[in-house]
Amino acid sequence: MEEIKGVLKAKDVGRCVATILAIGTANPLSCVNQDEFLHSYFKLTNNHNNTSFKELFTHICATDMPRTDDQLVKSLDLNRSIKRIMLYNLGCFAGGTVLRIAKDLVEKYHGASVLAVCAKVTSMDATFGRLSKDDKGRLMGHAIFGDGATALVIGNANDHENKGLFQIVSTSQTILADSEGCIEGHIREDGVTFTLSPRVPKLIGDNIEMCLVEVESRVGLEQEKLRASWHVLREYGNMSSASIFFILDEMRNKSFEEGRKTTGEGKNWGFLFCFGPGLTVETVVLHSIPI
Repeated sequence: MEEIKGVLKAKDVGRCVATILAIGTANPLSCVNQDEFLHSYFKLTNNHNNTSFKELFTHICATDMPRTDDQLVKSLDLNRSIKRIMLYNLGCFAGGTVLRIAKDLVEKYHGASVLAVCAKVTSMDATFGRLSKDDKGRLMGHAIFGDGATALVIGNANDHENKGLFQIVSTSQTILADSEGCIEGHIREDGVTFTLSPRVPKLIGDNIEMCLVEVESRVGLEQEKLRASWHVLREYGNMSSASIFFILDEMRNKSFEEGRKTTGEGKNWGFLFCFGPGLTVETVVLHSIPI
């Protein structure tokens, strides 16, 4: 609370407070029939006769390989000497990590702006080998994720032309106790594998949907306050670290459409939680902007 009060006081005296100035989102243009892709995937992995495993799948998404940060600089015609930070192999909590790093950079270097690009192509995590009865965790990793990309501009909103969308008030990171090995990803000779341990439900819920239910019931939140989270999960699935930016984008769009008082659907404060391998938790306190 003292950190939050300090940020608000800093704003009053004109000191820089890192603010999300713009958000953009994208999903693959192609639409793949899930039944057809499921058949192709099992044929590719030589499991087309394993009907019991097919029944465990409900959705699989596919797209092309992602680009690297140097290719992004060239395609946007940015200064070739621009400072870049490449983050990879972080998992679902990386969105919170991006906001934490961007906040530090913007508030330390006066006038700095950060372009944050998050591209999650989880369908590339294919396993080109024969699946066994012990691979339910690997199957789950392929089944629950989708593809998505986001881009954000984080900077100082102390001007009249761009008030920004959300102020990044506070950030923190921690590793949950007794969570070693609960969520893991590996690059092996048979491809990229992603596994979920049976211990995960005991820490963050049976799955993403149960996690939201737990938040609503234990904290006493009305379901309306998690509307954007439910909407993104329902429409796009779990896009790993890109999901939180889709949620913020959905909130600000809905706020403008319905004429709400703030970018946070009329609310002033919000907490953003990101869980990932470790189990690592990123926590971000956000302050919405009056519309």
